[in-house]
Amino acid sequence: MQSQQLQPQQRRNPLTTTTASNVPQQQPQAQQQTPPKPPPKGSSPPLPRQNSKTTPPTPPKVIVDRHSRFQFTRVGFLGEGGFARVFEVEDPRHNRLACKVITKTSLKTKKAKTKLWAEIKIHRSLEHPNIVRFHDCFEDGENVYMTLELCPSGSLMDMLRRRRRFTEPEARFFMVQLIGACNYMHTHQVIHRDLKLGNLLLDGNMNIKVADFGLAALIENPGERKKTICGTPNYIAPEVLFDTVNGHSFEVDTWSIGVILYTIIIGRPPFQTKDVKEIYKRIRDNDYEFPIDRKIGTAVKTLIQQILTPDPSLRPTLYEILEHLFFIQGPVPSYIPSSAHDIAPDFSNITPPLSDSNLRRLRRHALLDQGPNVMPSTSSSLPQSNSSKTITSTIQQQEKEFQKAIQPGSPISALLSSARQPLVMGVPSDGMAPSPNPKESALLRKLQAAKESNTFNFYDHSKLILSSHGLLVTHIDKNYNLTRHKLSDIMAQSLNPTSNNNDPEQVRFNQKLVDKLKYCKEVLVSIKEASAGVAAKQSVGACGLEKEGKEQQAPVAAIVQQERERDRERVPSVQKHAYAVNGVHQQQQQQGLTVRASRMTLR
Repeated sequence: MQSQQLQPQQRRNPLTTTTASNVPQQQPQAQQQTPPKPPPKGSSPPLPRQNSKTTPPTPPKVIVDRHSRFQFTRVGFLGEGGFARVFEVEDPRHNRLACKVITKTSLKTKKAKTKLWAEIKIHRSLEHPNIVRFHDCFEDGENVYMTLELCPSGSLMDMLRRRRRFTEPEARFFMVQLIGACNYMHTHQVIHRDLKLGNLLLDGNMNIKVADFGLAALIENPGERKKTICGTPNYIAPEVLFDTVNGHSFEVDTWSIGVILYTIIIGRPPFQTKDVKEIYKRIRDNDYEFPIDRKIGTAVKTLIQQILTPDPSLRPTLYEILEHLFFIQGPVPSYIPSSAHDIAPDFSNITPPLSDSNLRRLRRHALLDQGPNVMPSTSSSLPQSNSSKTITSTIQQQEKEFQKAIQPGSPISALLSSARQPLVMGVPSDGMAPSPNPKESALLRKLQAAKESNTFNFYDHSKLILSSHGLLVTHIDKNYNLTRHKLSDIMAQSLNPTSNNNDPEQVRFNQKLVDKLKYCKEVLVSIKEASAGVAAKQSVGACGLEKEGKEQQAPVAAIVQQERERDRERVPSVQKHAYAVNGVHQQQQQQGLTVRASRMTLR
């Protein structure tokens, strides 16, 4: 059985996604162990291949889903791409939806069918507050239809064209939501590969919704890298264009986030020119600058510079971006008013404590403070039998159906039927079948283990105590010492009298940060001292650790209570961020499940 699972790389990969601006697909190569390198200065960028454009279709006034017998009434036109148009429709229950219409004449080749299949398969498997919800797909005699969540407020591109640029508080708001969606996709092994302002839609409450998964790819194995050159010129990462040997991975979305942040702050993309070839050269040379005639905050400048690093291995992680001073120091609004389409909102009344509260709420809503989950149950359900034999059989059957559905002349109904099937999770490398239930976060797993254990592990639970109060210290050695070098770096930088000594807000922030760092170490010392000879069964409550019996009074309970009382006396603006030192997020990326979509790599 294991030998059968090693066969897919020997056949032609069926899930190569392309666009009109793609260059021809390269043949898959053996996985490279060499770390990605920045593009060489002397390399020449590839030129996009121009495809003939098929006029997108105009659907009938009443669109009928023959499968569900639903009728959708076409209400208005929303936009169009190379081979599709998007309309606003109304269903029988008077709900408004977006309907993407693709003409069947553009789906005659295996490549076109494969691209449509991959888009449906990936998009319907994702469910996040900041990702456009996929409803259904169906066909009639002329077209293929995808019904999606309607975003009535347009896109960030529409808004930027009216406003020319956004304020920093607006940028913080939108970037937290975008990073939340991106983190969710990456946790589920999906690279979007086409993040841009036009694909960031706005719902009725002015919240971001990531759309268009036509170029999305699924990472099947840890360390796997994609080779396809695709994307939108202004937003393409340099490794996509110039490092096709090592390929690319999740870092390309991080690069796009940096381009988006630059664009909404400055008002134009960083590498923008009239000539596409020149854009590629500027991306290769990392040739961009900040306008000198415009006031731009130092924090946002440094953040953009860190993200737009040519070497993908040196770019910050998504959580490192969120811990940057740009998000901690300035005001963060709780919402964006609809009037922001035309005029910049006034956020002068947002105090630091309120800003911190808004940021925490934004992060929770974007699922940034939760552990990684597997695909939603609506799209990742597995057969009742958990055996690897059953899963392998299901994967093989779906692959046969897929191969038959993409053949020239095969009916589109077969393709849609295959794409609607749940995204089956493949057997991990350890040979054990994955669980069909949602995967708990690392924190929840440890809490559950403590609940079922007769021995209290102070080493493990020192992390839980600190995490339960917003102190996300995750790297503590066996002697209860903070091992992340960044903590010392932060303290040194904060105490440096030459850094921002003229900024009162910066001085206050530095002092609070140092106090919190020192206090964290005090807590760990107390835990270390209290851990000697203490063993008591714990039950885990929603707010932390609670004793089952009044007679069992472990010193750690007093430490937790003392910490909570002292935290109430402190300004909360540092509590969220002072110890988010990235360790847990790197662990989450390393603990990703081996995901297989019908044993086929989505490229």
